[in-house]
Amino acid sequence: MGIATARDSLPPDRSRSTIALLLIITVTGVGLGYPLIGLISEAPGYHGSFWFGAMVSGSALVSAALVVPRTRHVASRPCDVVGAVLFGLVLAGLMLVVSDPRLLPEDGITVSRYTGVS
Repeated sequence: MGIATARDSLPPDRSRSTIALLLIITVTGVGLGYPLIGLISEAPGYHGSFWFGAMVSGSALVSAALVVPRTRHVASRPCDVVGAVLFGLVLAGLMLVVSDPRLLPEDGITVSRYTGVS
């Protein structure tokens, strides 16, 4: 989202270097994120990792709402609510089937058995 915002909001001569910097920051964050979360989860347990992620996400959302300018030259498109709900239901069904061993058959996974669940 940040890269798309930089592409839409900055002039072409500045957008390339800004997008390159954002990509470097993203890769660095991914590389440092796993060890950092491992250290955070040592003391308070894995719940601390989730709360840390929630705080970082919340602060990013608030700062983006305050700092990122609205683009006027890009036409807004409506959100596909039906598609998002269907995607969420399918994803939740698949996660439920995969995560609960009691739902898996002893003879293996068959497509016809789980078509109705997901």
